[in-house]
Amino acid sequence: MKISVIDKQIPIEKTGKTSKAEQEIKLLKLKKACQDFESIFIYYMLKSMRTSD
Repeated sequence: MKISVIDKQIPIEKTGKTSKAEQEIKLLKLKKACQDFESIFIYYMLKSMRTSD
């Protein structure tokens, strides 16, 4: 059985060039989304810990 690797990176030329400022904005948005997810996750974890005796 032959397994081929499909994990090739797409060159930046094909995806369009983004400026440094656009990359910073994307990273900030990603960080905010991660913080929001973490907040929700911890809220529900603590909520379930409180209800279990």
